[in-house]
Amino acid sequence: MPMGKGHSNGRINTLNGRSDLKQVIQHLLSFTPTRIVLALALFVPFLFTVIWMTGYHNATQRLGVLQIAVVNKGRG
Repeated sequence: MPMGKGHSNGRINTLNGRSDLKQVIQHLLSFTPTRIVLALALFVPFLFTVIWMTGYHNATQRLGVLQIAVVNKGRG
């Protein structure tokens, strides 16, 4: 027997618009892996900004101590 548009057979009905979107989001957030991934998605950029980008503090003023070598693999 085919199901009608409003019938969900015990599952979340996503056909009725915004009210069901809230149910879908609540259903997705009920899974632990979803919460972990969302937490990491917020934490990793914060970690990048705080730790890695602070290493560039005064980088242009320390260019004098940077040692550079030019390697030429020509015929020899």
